[in-house]
Amino acid sequence: MICCKIDECRRIYELLEEFTSSFYEPLEKRSIDLREYAEKLSKNAEVYIAEISGAAAGLICFYCNDTERKEGYLASIAVKEAYRKRGIASALLQIMYKQCKEKGMKTIRLEVNVKNDRAICLYEKQGWTRLTETGKSACYMVRNI
Repeated sequence: MICCKIDECRRIYELLEEFTSSFYEPLEKRSIDLREYAEKLSKNAEVYIAEISGAAAGLICFYCNDTERKEGYLASIAVKEAYRKRGIASALLQIMYKQCKEKGMKTIRLEVNVKNDRAICLYEKQGWTRLTETGKSACYMVRNI
């Protein structure tokens, strides 16, 4: 497995399209404009893909630019079904932890659907703590770095 940073807006857009059905709740069902989201990510976030034999297997998008609160934010993570149970999500999360720590973040926050048991289990195994529910069938989780 090779992990690569992606900076180009067009490539981020292509990856979001490619991975949309791999998210717990597909992006198209969330009324997200993928072009706008890709542009926002390319300007403000860190985006990495995990490749296996040249194929994109996993994707992570996160922010580590809140220098005032020193808090990173996991925006999106997805692994294609054919590549699950191979440690790809864990490897991508490790990249995020390292990048956030290097940029001075002290914590990382995320929002996850309360029905996404697989993701919540992974996060809890990696030291994330569940905070409050957001009122829209999701909850926040936080992890110290």
